[in-house]
Amino acid sequence: VDKIVGPGNKYVTYAKKYVYGKCSIDFLAGPSEVLVVADDNQNPELISADLLAQCEHDKDARGYLICFSEDFANKVIKSAEKQLETLATKEIAQVAFKNSTAVVVDNLDEAIEISNLRAPEHLELMFENSENFADKFTNYGSLFIGANCAEVFGDYCSGTNHVLPTNNAAKYTGGLSVFDFVKIQTYQQISKDYAKELSKLASHLAGQEGDKMRFEYKDSEKRQIRIYSFFAVLLFKLKSLTYWYKNINYPKTQCIFALWHAHQCSLYSLEDREDTYVMISRSKDGEIVARATEAMGIKTVRGSLTRGGASATLELVNKIKEGKFGAITIDGPKGPKRVVKKGIVEIAKMTGVPIVPMSWWCPSIGFLKFKTWDEFRFPLFGRLLISLYGEPIYVPKDADDEKIEEIRKEIEDKLNSQYSTLKKDFKKLAKTKN
Repeated sequence: VDKIVGPGNKYVTYAKKYVYGKCSIDFLAGPSEVLVVADDNQNPELISADLLAQCEHDKDARGYLICFSEDFANKVIKSAEKQLETLATKEIAQVAFKNSTAVVVDNLDEAIEISNLRAPEHLELMFENSENFADKFTNYGSLFIGANCAEVFGDYCSGTNHVLPTNNAAKYTGGLSVFDFVKIQTYQQISKDYAKELSKLASHLAGQEGDKMRFEYKDSEKRQIRIYSFFAVLLFKLKSLTYWYKNINYPKTQCIFALWHAHQCSLYSLEDREDTYVMISRSKDGEIVARATEAMGIKTVRGSLTRGGASATLELVNKIKEGKFGAITIDGPKGPKRVVKKGIVEIAKMTGVPIVPMSWWCPSIGFLKFKTWDEFRFPLFGRLLISLYGEPIYVPKDADDEKIEEIRKEIEDKLNSQYSTLKKDFKKLAKTKN
């Protein structure tokens, strides 16, 4: 059996609930119910007859009345009690009717709201011009419009399907229909070229979720990353044993270090490594430098594979709010060289933590250069590495786009100025005290 549909008593409902999952069902139908919305101009005997016609189905069945005066509600109740005296199914109907409800509202809007919340199996509209308001009622199994449209006609012969949702299920489904026997299936067939195009988007989305994507790198690229990472980590660790570090104007309070992407060697000189998180892009080369950075005891946060970086930005913001230091390489690979992006200013604005421009220089006989890292230069034979730090730059909480651009340019100018100072006055700076 693939699907079970149709009405039944509470035992049928429990059975359908038990097998659901192993096979499909239409819905779980509960005791039958009717809700009547009526104004004072309607016939109380007709309404009470419709309510009792539903109540005689089962002791758990319910009849609901929404009307606009207490006097009319009492008329309907008294009429029902009179009809019950001679009703053949009195034993059942009387129990169900006793547990039913009449609600008096001030206006039609209230009646519509209550009806849509109740989402009845059967809904009767018995008030003037009811057909003009039918579309306001949105939750029901089947709708009966006008005083001539008794619910019993729907039960037996008016033509509409009468396997209907109960117990509020009309909020999310309609009655049994041909659509219950239709299975919707999808398929896709993608060309080789378009698969390459889609892989970029898939990688980006998976990167935002933190998944390990099968699209992340080709096998050859993974091998290349492992090999280069091994030598990068080895090189960084060896240099950490031979460098002499000197910091000038190192910040005394929590901050966000701003450094050129090509100047990541300055990370060697950080005095708060264990409490610093560096944002590094998820490019192939970024993967290598991230592993080398982590080998120095500095933690990293990573952007998406397509360098969207939204998830990494959020993670960095949270770490900074926890009291950690942040560091951002602000001119990423393949981007404009030495151009500060406004993202670092936005992060400082969100966290209230100042930005400290950070530059380094180390005279060396030879340098290891990487073009993809915006001419990242690793000093092979230098002994002294000096890092120069600018004064903290605070970003006001109410900074507008104009102010953010002003601060972005200030950071950019300061980094260029510090770099020039380091190269020009390196020997003089080497002799100064920290």
